[in-house]
Amino acid sequence: MKKIYPLLGIIGPLTYIIAVFMGGALRGDYNPFYNSISELLIPGSPNLLVLSILFAIYNVSLI
Repeated sequence: MKKIYPLLGIIGPLTYIIAVFMGGALRGDYNPFYNSISELLIPGSPNLLVLSILFAIYNVSLI
């Protein structure tokens, strides 16, 4: 089990970066200089399910 911890330490940040860049690219009105990352997950936003899954993977690996 302890061999998976370093792997999760690598997967977590990579998943977060992918989620942020992919969410910003898929949403046309998102500007990373003016909008916060949490605005990618507001109800009714496009690709909410995909981003929720990616952020869930990040949160699990963070634990």
